Amino acid sequence: MTIGQRTVATDLSDSETAAAVRVRALSHAYGPRRALVEVSFEVPRGQLFAILGPNASGKTTLFRVLSTFVPCQRGDVTLLGCDLRREIPAVRRRLGVVFQAASLDRMLTVLENIHFRRTDLSLSPVGNSGCQLA
Repeated sequence: MTIGQRTVATDLSDSETAAAVRVRALSHAYGPRRALVEVSFEVPRGQLFAILGPNASGKTTLFRVLSTFVPCQRGDVTLLGCDLRREIPAVRRRLGVVFQAASLDRMLTVLENIHFRRTDLSLSPVGNSGCQLA
């Protein structure tokens, strides 16, 4: 592996060195409006990556697809080795999403908010061993 001008030896398996995010020919439309057209990119594990663009350029749609909030219509997406179409629960278990605006219900406790979000995303509920507050 090369970092800057240095070569660093690694003893990682192929699955550990695979891209964290791999997008190939991703397209998404809202009726006749095409939000994403044949988008392709790859993000290596351990790398920071930014998506920049003007308003209405497809950034939010891309985020919604990658975070499994909307289905992948066309193309192939792999997140941390999981196929976005066939392994949605596995993708959701590995993915953390932080929203730009607060999305907590102030009438619920922290644990109740976590339980609600996990249920909303079709993840298993938090049990006593899953989350405890000190």
